[in-house]
Amino acid sequence: MVGTVVTHTLILTNTGNVTDTIDLTIGIDVWPTQISQGSVTLTGYASTAVTLVVDIPANALGGEMDSVTVTAVSQGDAAQTADLTLTTRADYRVFVPMVVRPQSGQLEIP
Repeated sequence: MVGTVVTHTLILTNTGNVTDTIDLTIGIDVWPTQISQGSVTLTGYASTAVTLVVDIPANALGGEMDSVTVTAVSQGDAAQTADLTLTTRADYRVFVPMVVRPQSGQLEIP
């Protein structure tokens, strides 16, 4: 929804058999975006959760979207990288006006 925060949970796995530190960066974004950790150290074959928090501005239009790319780079071997693009969408808020009228024109209270 517009004016709310969306949290994406990413699972990062070290597919190698040695301990490695993985640097995480986020690309250019329009909406304020933060990643929970700038780097993580994982033993071989281990996994951890990392969160990406996107703040949908109050002035965003319903249906509007923002995408950001998260890049993971191994400190042990900089040629080992992974990219993931996440898209966050502002949902529409629908307001339906409602008028309640008694059927007979008289309000009866039992």
